[in-house]
Amino acid sequence: HGTLSQISLSMGTGIVGILLLSSGFEGYGFFVKKITLVVRLLFMAAGLLMFYPMITTDLIGLGVMALGVVLHINGRGAAGVPAPKEAGP
Repeated sequence: HGTLSQISLSMGTGIVGILLLSSGFEGYGFFVKKITLVVRLLFMAAGLLMFYPMITTDLIGLGVMALGVVLHINGRGAAGVPAPKEAGP
């Protein structure tokens, strides 16, 4: 029971939660590249948080997901491709 916006929010966060859990279990992110163990754990935690139907847990889950994405990008370069090395003097 709920309004259309409440139902839509619950469905949306549930779908994102499933995607995060599947990325964590499989070891591949949305970037079609392998993700590290730390990012896998963060994605799994974020996915579980997104399942609980409260705005607080959804926001925490989004924050944990963002942290995992930032760690992945900073650790391997954009979209999982190794960052180019800078030329030395």
